[in-house]
Amino acid sequence: MATKKTKGKKSYNDKFDTSLEGNLTRDAELRYTTNGKAVCSFTVAVNDITGHANFLNVEAWESRAENVVESLLKGKRVSIDGRIKITRHKSEKNGSMYTNIVLVANRVRGVEIFTKSE
Repeated sequence: MATKKTKGKKSYNDKFDTSLEGNLTRDAELRYTTNGKAVCSFTVAVNDITGHANFLNVEAWESRAENVVESLLKGKRVSIDGRIKITRHKSEKNGSMYTNIVLVANRVRGVEIFTKSE
């Protein structure tokens, strides 16, 4: 349930804004909606403080989607700013409820990794 922004106050959706850095686990896949809007989806591996990898699904829209597909490949380190989108749906097969969590990217940047030369 979203609330509108008012001066000096955050909306409910602001609680879901986040930034992360990780590696693309696969090349981004580009598709178009029936309205002709570009959307790409990809997965990013993000290590937590224990070194355990967490995998997060990401989607980018319109020109951002096309730029991601053209410039970022599997294994590339990226920095992403966006909002978390949580949806729930019911399985048609067994009636179970499932939760889907996706990061909707507002900004995606490739990150250069520098190593110390010997």
